[in-house]
Amino acid sequence: MIKIDTLFEFRKGILFVRLTGVMTKNTYQKYNDEVIKIIKENGIKNVVINLNKIYNIDLKGINLLFYTYEIIKNNKGHLILANINDLIKIQIEKSHILKYVKEVDNELVSFDEIIV
Repeated sequence: MIKIDTLFEFRKGILFVRLTGVMTKNTYQKYNDEVIKIIKENGIKNVVINLNKIYNIDLKGINLLFYTYEIIKNNKGHLILANINDLIKIQIEKSHILKYVKEVDNELVSFDEIIV
């Protein structure tokens, strides 16, 4: 199961996505239906995904992060991963996604990383 909380920061034009649970083949559709839909329908350029409360991620979950990156890249924006916890840090690092997206310790730091 995955719980998704979103907050759009209008002042800086950033969509904050806070995830809880697992990002796996069993939960990817909910992420697509909620997060990807919001990004596409609103042309959002800047997204911060908080991974602090994700306790499992599989290849499908990693691919969702790459897919999110591709959409944001096409929108000429930035994707930032925040608060990557120790439980999934190894999978995130093995995926090489950090070659393409910025990692920050917390969401507040992301304001400094995104030039709007």
